[in-house]
Amino acid sequence: MDSAAIARLVRDELPALEELAYLDHALRGPMPARAVAASQRALAACARGALARDEQKASVEAARENVARILSCSRDEVAFVQNATAAVAAIAQGIRWKEGDRVVTNEGEFASNVLPWKALEERGVRVEVVALRDGRLELDDLSRALPGARLLAIGAVSLATGERRDLARAGALAREAGAFFFVDAAQALGVLRLSARALGIDALAASSRKWLLGPPETGVLHVRRERQAELQVASPGALSLEHPGDARRFEGGALAAPLLAGLAASTGLLLEVGLERVEALALERALEIERLALERGLAVLSPRDEGRSPIVRISPRAPLTEADLLSRGVVARVERSGAVRLSPHFWTSREDVERAVVAVSG
Repeated sequence: MDSAAIARLVRDELPALEELAYLDHALRGPMPARAVAASQRALAACARGALARDEQKASVEAARENVARILSCSRDEVAFVQNATAAVAAIAQGIRWKEGDRVVTNEGEFASNVLPWKALEERGVRVEVVALRDGRLELDDLSRALPGARLLAIGAVSLATGERRDLARAGALAREAGAFFFVDAAQALGVLRLSARALGIDALAASSRKWLLGPPETGVLHVRRERQAELQVASPGALSLEHPGDARRFEGGALAAPLLAGLAASTGLLLEVGLERVEALALERALEIERLALERGLAVLSPRDEGRSPIVRISPRAPLTEADLLSRGVVARVERSGAVRLSPHFWTSREDVERAVVAVSG
């Protein structure tokens, strides 16, 4: 899809943001018009009760198929749960732990990828947190911590720093140590290409409402086929009986078809644009943010090398609030530290990037 086609798509799909520079996908992505319409149609179909059952099932399976394509995995390796936190908890509660087992994670992970593991400590599981060095996760430090570990839990992209992790190398280290490899992909899925099988990921969690541009709130859970039999289902239901041999057994009960109809539409849009194009454009916009910020004498706090992601953190000249930015036509996140977090997607224009950096520079 060329630049003109993407500009037309933005005009048609995101009219509510026409007057704003929206750079807050790390918190919540906007739903495209087609996703809103799909959810509304699916909700309206609920008025027909059981007569809409086949239609609702088709919406769910369309979302599953699209997510599987985005993850380069099989449909039977994808489940939908309440939210990304529930997806993490499904794995944390699904492993048959033994007292003395160890989980390795790293400093700065989002709470949803920390608390479900910490909750295991009352069962005798130890959680080891690898420190960051200047905001980076050094794989040598990870390598030293992994021998004997039962599981490695790592974020594909750090929300705290914007660092993109080398999942291929981290996965290789986990396999070498015999550790289960779990990835929190909430800040990657939908914007960065992730081949779950090629990267050796055993399980993965993500959110529908961020880079996937879907409705709030549905969690994506991927479980590699070869590891599924090792896991028990902490909250089983009728679907656990219907699909005992694949990831859908983690779904338990009936799913929210109107939400998944919206997710099917939003993920369909990403596939239409092309995942390679989506990633290239998002990273290009991040690079432009860095360049413009540096030209204006602002400090860029996020990695500026191979660890770059579409999350860029900038130190403003003077303290700013999100209301200040919105008054200048920019939607972005102001962290507790005072840093401004800008997170563009493929559809973010160069004009929006420039407007955002000007707003931050004051």
